Amino acid sequence: DAAPQKRLTDFPFRPGGKFFFFSEENNLKTMTKKLNDGTEMPIFGLGTWQSKPKEVEEAVYHAICNTGYRHIDAAQIYGNQDEVGTGVNRALKDSGLKREDLWVTSKIWMVDFAPEDVGPAVDRILKDLQLEYVDQILLHWPSVFDKPPKGSSPGSYPERWAGTEDPMFPKDKDGNLLHRDVPLSDTWKALMQEKKAGKVRSIGVSNFS
Repeated sequence: DAAPQKRLTDFPFRPGGKFFFFSEENNLKTMTKKLNDGTEMPIFGLGTWQSKPKEVEEAVYHAICNTGYRHIDAAQIYGNQDEVGTGVNRALKDSGLKREDLWVTSKIWMVDFAPEDVGPAVDRILKDLQLEYVDQILLHWPSVFDKPPKGSSPGSYPERWAGTEDPMFPKDKDGNLLHRDVPLSDTWKALMQEKKAGKVRSIGVSNFS
């Protein structure tokens, strides 16, 4: 007899060092992890890093409506959050899912780690994603970039930022990345205020290990 063909659900996955199999009871929609603050986060998420323009919206929509994903991972630096947000909102409308059925993660980039920049960064994320709140905000990397002065632009930056072509990666005239001495504990405290304001359900860090 011919060997039976394996289905996707027959293949083991190994998060956290433990093997498990997808099944009706063990799937993308129901598998969650309780975080330290008590919120339940879906384990499997659709990443949107390097997703191509005009394709990421459809990928997000398909993942939610047709594949069962309930976690969408985005970030400021990916440059596609507006399309991610459009895909999420289309999916909510067409699938009948409630907003609380989805988990949306985003990340603050290192130019916005000064405490006074955290709130505006969260507001921009919400505007891009077209959401009233985001389920999780992470600090993207454990470093702080020295943001170019407000109102300046490439070609007119002060001398310190003379080598900057992209304001998300501030550089001096020799091409060295510019850093700022801001305690990450202060950044964290500012992010906690955004959570208290109801803009974020859960906060955390990314790439800190």
